[in-house]
Amino acid sequence: MAIIGTTYVIKNNKKIKGYAIRFGSYLHFLAVDKKCRGKGIGRKVIKKALPKIRTLRVHINNKKAIQLYVSLGFQIIGTDRRLTGLQYLMKR
Repeated sequence: MAIIGTTYVIKNNKKIKGYAIRFGSYLHFLAVDKKCRGKGIGRKVIKKALPKIRTLRVHINNKKAIQLYVSLGFQIIGTDRRLTGLQYLMKR
């Protein structure tokens, strides 16, 4: 069985500024170039995928990402300890 995801990309001048990876209704990954953070790139890429995203996890110390997700209608529904640390499980 193959796991097939969808990747959403934001480019500027042919350079990738941010991307998100979605598996089903789960946001698996969001990344924004360090030089582009705070400029709305994360919001822009998430909005491309938003109609299909229902759940995600975010590290509890990633305050900016949590604020972004809450502003897009996500709510914290629990916590989860992963190999990479304690995370919030969020749903919309």
